[in-house]
Amino acid sequence: MTRQIAAETTRPLQEAGALVIGTIGTSQEGAPRAAVTKALAAKEAGFDAHHVGDAGYHGVGDPELLHEYSLTVRGRRHTWRRMALGAGPA
Repeated sequence: MTRQIAAETTRPLQEAGALVIGTIGTSQEGAPRAAVTKALAAKEAGFDAHHVGDAGYHGVGDPELLHEYSLTVRGRRHTWRRMALGAGPA
């Protein structure tokens, strides 16, 4: 899949009312630098949602990767706000 094909495929789906999700899987989620590159490509392609696999350490996504990915897609202010809102009683 290329960025151009993804963008060309995403546009008509969204125009028809569908949401488009981009994913990282097959152990790519263990490579933070690659994930940031993929996050930018997903954002440029116009994906509405992003999925990062959980095949990292013991079936849990790498928190550093998730943070970098969020910073890339959402920006610092929104990432920090979402982190603060997600911190609640256990």
